Amino acid sequence: MMKFDVIIIGAGAAGLYCAQEAGKRGLKVALLEHTDKIGQKILVSGGGRCNFSNTHVSPENYISHNVDYVKSALASFNAGDLYSILKKNNISFYEKEKGQLFCRQPAKAFLGALRKECEKNGAIIKKGVRILDIKKEGYLFMVSFPQKREYRVYERGPRLRGEDGIFTSASLVIATGGLSYKKLGATDLGHKIARQFGHKVTDVRPGLVPLVFGDKEGERFKDLAGVSFDAKVSCGSKSFDGGVIFTHNGFSGPAILQISSYWKPGQKISMCCSNIPARLNKRLKRSSYFEFIPAGTAGFEKAEVTVGGVSTEDISSKTMGSKKVKGLFFIGEVLDVTGELGGYNLHWAWASAHAASMGSYLNHAG
Repeated sequence: MMKFDVIIIGAGAAGLYCAQEAGKRGLKVALLEHTDKIGQKILVSGGGRCNFSNTHVSPENYISHNVDYVKSALASFNAGDLYSILKKNNISFYEKEKGQLFCRQPAKAFLGALRKECEKNGAIIKKGVRILDIKKEGYLFMVSFPQKREYRVYERGPRLRGEDGIFTSASLVIATGGLSYKKLGATDLGHKIARQFGHKVTDVRPGLVPLVFGDKEGERFKDLAGVSFDAKVSCGSKSFDGGVIFTHNGFSGPAILQISSYWKPGQKISMCCSNIPARLNKRLKRSSYFEFIPAGTAGFEKAEVTVGGVSTEDISSKTMGSKKVKGLFFIGEVLDVTGELGGYNLHWAWASAHAASMGSYLNHAG
């Protein structure tokens, strides 16, 4: 049995940032990841350049049943701390359109910087961990997993032994993410843990995802895959301007991905198009306006985010801590908080992780 101050489940963006922040505060941290790789969503963000934040971050860029929930964590997070990590690791960044911040170096450099910060601050990362059981006895959480003879802290780190396969801690942070990017190992583990400890999980659906045609549009546009144009795409009261591209069975592109997070089955999507290619212009009978009702989305396999998650009703907006179970925290995409396209989801990962690191420190101190 190994004892820690904080155990974090999930070594994605939120988990990694929380681990280095908690370690920086002097806490003994274990970061557990069920796949064999850490930070996989970081690597695919921004087309491999890591769209890690946005200069225009505000609560209006987030979807949640409680629209005010994100305000405290966003206001408390100092993005300068993140910038200093990049600077220390010689990673430069630049601002693209609509305030999007991208790394000039490949995303793996950003991931390497986070991993280095974890190592510097004493956090232990254990990969390939299949959680068998989580329970709380007294003030301690007990996390058990299959026994292994030994493992390494990072690829080049020292060997540690954990023969009994049990870690304990006073604080447990759930950073398991949502159901999007299933090919990268996404699961509903975080939702199951939430329910185990008495928390509600809202209905979930794919977000930032391509939309699929019904039979009528599929026949009408069947040979236009790859054709792109600009449009103002609307659903209800929400609208986004940006690029749209035909896929083999529907629409994708930035404007479509944005509106998909707000779309629900049966709702109509309208487009006011510009820069219309001749082939499409003929199909639209020279009209710039087009509307349709999608048959659905491309699903969690193609989705970049999950809309919905662990209800924020019983989660502190200041510390991400459970109001039901002392020492239990939820951060990142596992929560019912979803950002728009453009770096907002990673920014939420950093902000919520920062809040939970402070919460776990206060839990340890108090």
